[in-house]
Amino acid sequence: MGDTAVSGQPRGWTLSDAGWKKFILPVLGREIPIIADSYVDIEFGTGALKITPAHDFNDFEIGLKHHLEQVKVIDEAGRMSDKAGPYRGLDRSSAGQDC
Repeated sequence: MGDTAVSGQPRGWTLSDAGWKKFILPVLGREIPIIADSYVDIEFGTGALKITPAHDFNDFEIGLKHHLEQVKVIDEAGRMSDKAGPYRGLDRSSAGQDC
């Protein structure tokens, strides 16, 4: 829910090569951009990486570099914030079981 981009390795085949510029985040229906960043390991998994700057240290650095929004979906009380859409107000454990 806090993803703000999908990244591929700039020196390999990228999704934007296929004409794709954005993805729709399925849980919320929010558009997120496709970016290129050298942090992505094209030998690992699909070679694409979802970027969640507010919830991961490496993604935070990528987010700073690409000026991505930091979407905080879990508040200080462990409940899903308004940014969590249909999951707002749920305890983080309950929301995780439903996703």
